[in-house]
Amino acid sequence: MVPVNLSSGEIPLYAEFLCPERDKLNLKISDHFSNSVIFGQQGVFLPCGPEQPLDQVDKVISCLYEFNDNINKNNENHSIL
Repeated sequence: MVPVNLSSGEIPLYAEFLCPERDKLNLKISDHFSNSVIFGQQGVFLPCGPEQPLDQVDKVISCLYEFNDNINKNNENHSIL
């Protein structure tokens, strides 16, 4: 399990693990939780938390907008925003 520094205010919003057999585990989980498939394939974790400096939050937001603009310029039929 990835450590969480509770004393500095970090909040474990989900359980995060490193798993060398990730694909096999995802197959097993998807047998029981159908929504896990799309999150496993398309989900991303963005930097967040109470100790995240606001300038870093702004940088992530700017990256998301830039990425979305590039998708739209390439006439792709999906948007992240």
